[in-house]
Amino acid sequence: MNKYFLDFGTQHGSGLKAISSLENFDKSIQIHSFEANPNTFKSLQCDERVHYHNIGISSKTGFYNFNCEEESEGKFTGGGSSLLDLSEWNTEAVYNWKEGERFLKNKSTQVFCLSIVDLLELLLPDKTEKSIIAKFDIEGSEYPIFEMLEKTDNFKWFSKLYVEFHDNCIQKDLVKDSRYWSDSFAAQGIGFVPWH
Repeated sequence: MNKYFLDFGTQHGSGLKAISSLENFDKSIQIHSFEANPNTFKSLQCDERVHYHNIGISSKTGFYNFNCEEESEGKFTGGGSSLLDLSEWNTEAVYNWKEGERFLKNKSTQVFCLSIVDLLELLLPDKTEKSIIAKFDIEGSEYPIFEMLEKTDNFKWFSKLYVEFHDNCIQKDLVKDSRYWSDSFAAQGIGFVPWH
């Protein structure tokens, strides 16, 4: 039975609302929303049922340089914020930007991140197998997190994953790309829904 919904990369909460509606969550499910971008977090319209956390999620706990999309005239530039270095994270084709424009449209700030393993242990000590539904829209950081979940046998806690993969924005060869992970989820009996 699902007891938790974890929304990693909540941005402005539209994915959280959509998935809550799709899954028809009742009042018994505990909902946690995670947004690392301090600018985006400030503008969240909160729901009293949701626990909000202004932290990132990563494969290792610590402080990270975080590339935040710039705000221009009160609006975000649309590039998505990422823990990945801009030498690896390139959204220029997605947003029809000029070559190198990502370096102008992002500024770096320090954010605190919990490792996915620490988060599961500290935040959800009474979890049971297949008790978590999660959404990952974390701008390229999904790959090392899934590697860590696989390595530590922590996928067993998840019943369903909504994931926005970013194969097309990564500037290096991915040994384990979205196809690998979707096959892996299926093999482990984890429901998978591509998210965008």
